[in-house]
Amino acid sequence: MVIQEQGVSGLYRGVFATALRQSTSVAVRFTLYEHIRNGFSHFFSPNGETLSPTKAAFVSFMSGGIGGAVSVLVNNPIDVVKSKIQSTRGLSSNTGVISVAREVYSSSGVGGFTAGLSARIPRLFLSQAIQFTIVDKMLKIM
Repeated sequence: MVIQEQGVSGLYRGVFATALRQSTSVAVRFTLYEHIRNGFSHFFSPNGETLSPTKAAFVSFMSGGIGGAVSVLVNNPIDVVKSKIQSTRGLSSNTGVISVAREVYSSSGVGGFTAGLSARIPRLFLSQAIQFTIVDKMLKIM
């Protein structure tokens, strides 16, 4: 359907916004994860002793979850813009990142960039908490 209506280029609609959203999200998530994990580790083991497996899993889970949730807060504006670019609803003919961001702001103000937060924060908290816990556990096994 997309190819019939928009041609092959329609498959790539919003690719720049998607790359921008994904790169900022991953950068924030991984940067915060290390800092949060170090803070939790120090809290549970101020003298640097090895954490029990349960505490280590909790530290990974919470660090990944918090990093994921904060990454949503940081990159939600570009996610809103990306979603608007990829859906043709309510858009003018210009689908550039800056022009769509202006359109969101002029129609909804700053609050327009918070759309979807209530769904994305819990989803990313849980998915990143699970992902980082599994990765940390696998790294210890290897």
